[in-house]
Amino acid sequence: MKPHRRPMFPSWSWTGWEGTALIPRDLLNMCEDDADQEVEPDLDMRIVSTDGNQLIIEGWVADLDIRTEPFNEGFVPGRENSIAAVMEGRFLHNNTIPTGCYNCLVAQRQCDKDSKRTPPRQKTFLIVLEMLEDGLAQRRTMITVTSFAGCDFMQTKPELRTIRLI
Repeated sequence: MKPHRRPMFPSWSWTGWEGTALIPRDLLNMCEDDADQEVEPDLDMRIVSTDGNQLIIEGWVADLDIRTEPFNEGFVPGRENSIAAVMEGRFLHNNTIPTGCYNCLVAQRQCDKDSKRTPPRQKTFLIVLEMLEDGLAQRRTMITVTSFAGCDFMQTKPELRTIRLI
């Protein structure tokens, strides 16, 4: 049964929801911040040039379906199982970004080199884009996507593209 919102209570609290709560096992095994873990960054973006008030960037762009109720989770568009927890700023609860499908520019993906998991632990830093006319884009917000155990950010099939940010 899908949880239903109880508007008389805050959405970030257990009291704000009614229904059965199931916590997927993968959610309990998601990446934790660990200073000892050695990470290997990849999928970096590269600044190509500037043109007036535009910043031309070559980087990886992925479509990500973000659902904010009851938790911020990332989905491969068209699929029903979440692959990651999504944080906007330092908050796991929904903040300013509404549920929807977004074009996201990868600032950097970090993989734990020492992980015995397949795929390895991953944390991906993304710039959520608002696409404008004439191939221009502007930054909507920044998010951090922490892949659940057994899930790989590459399931989103990021494409190498040139983006003109204003």
